Amino acid sequence: DLSGALFLDKMIDLDFDKSNTKLRYFFIFEASFYLQNLAFRLVSLVSRWYFQGVSTKHKISTDDATQPTLAIFSLISHILEDVLRLTVMLVAFLFSSSRRLGAIGMFTLNFSSIFLNLLQIFMTTKSSNKTSSSHWYIGPNMILLLHRCVAVPVFIYCRLFVMPFVVWHSIAFESKGWLIQLERGFNSRVFATALYSFGNIVMAITLLLQTVYFRRF
Repeated sequence: DLSGALFLDKMIDLDFDKSNTKLRYFFIFEASFYLQNLAFRLVSLVSRWYFQGVSTKHKISTDDATQPTLAIFSLISHILEDVLRLTVMLVAFLFSSSRRLGAIGMFTLNFSSIFLNLLQIFMTTKSSNKTSSSHWYIGPNMILLLHRCVAVPVFIYCRLFVMPFVVWHSIAFESKGWLIQLERGFNSRVFATALYSFGNIVMAITLLLQTVYFRRF
């Protein structure tokens, strides 16, 4: 059963998307990707810790002693981000009323990530090539064009406009009727308030992360 909806005597969040299997499969594919991503990063983290301990034990010198530590902290930050995403996916999937809003947020982040990853590939290819490249598509002008005309505008629109002014606005101001329905269904204001607070806190953390990422441009 892929419905994922919570209901109690037909009072809490009926699954009005029960015939929309594509939306539910979208959540499953997204969760599968981030679970695989999380497992890969956990293995990488354990491997780096192990080999860093071996290097220290045998006093193997490196060109930059701080590089392994920075890599470990970077992996930990990505792991925490994956855990946060999976938690948000689970909460959004359980309630059909929040499923479509969660899909909008995930699709927006994924669409922006396409151009960020493409920019990273171009920059890595250019920096790894010590000689001047004969390929126009990895030249400095192309990288600059992709950065200023594609990656940055898409990042601003998707992550600094759609996420706060569409997704967060809907959570903060357009979900009160649904929260009242949850409050009546569970006969508890604490649960509805906790869920409302969780959504707003997650969006605040997400927007803060996007602001930090934007500063790195």
